[in-house]
Amino acid sequence: METNEASIAQVTRGVSSRPARLESLGTWYVDRYPALLRFAYLICRDAAVAEDLVQESFVRIHRAWRKAEDEGLDAYARRTIVNLNHSRFRRIVRERRALAAMDVEPIHVEQSHDHEMLWAAMAELTEQQRACVALRYYESMTEEETARVLGISAGSVKRHVFRAMEKMRAKVGEER
Repeated sequence: METNEASIAQVTRGVSSRPARLESLGTWYVDRYPALLRFAYLICRDAAVAEDLVQESFVRIHRAWRKAEDEGLDAYARRTIVNLNHSRFRRIVRERRALAAMDVEPIHVEQSHDHEMLWAAMAELTEQQRACVALRYYESMTEEETARVLGISAGSVKRHVFRAMEKMRAKVGEER
């Protein structure tokens, strides 16, 4: 993962033409898409939304190429996915409040699959806790790497992971 990103960064550092940069970015995107999609799904728990988040992160990386390249494409993509999902969540809350004020019931779509205990436990975590758990345990990042991606301190990462694990253990204990 890091090796591939480093090699793409080396290839693209001197690339000044837009088509060459886009081609290099496309190669990186094809390579990292499955991992970023899994990460996005862990954050939002919706396959279609996860695809949208990953694709939008790609667009934003292209727009902010130099900054994304300096920060690291993977880190920039993950942070963008987390931020986009947070914005999506805030928009949903505003929409629900508006519907409640208009006295209109939102449409609920029944999910066709059973949720495993883990997903139920993850669902009860805060957005920040889910992001920390996904990065630490799914992406195998260190606390420092997780902190850098999320733009928080390593101490905050420790606190979020600790509280998330407490909640998940309690939830899984209830289910058994």
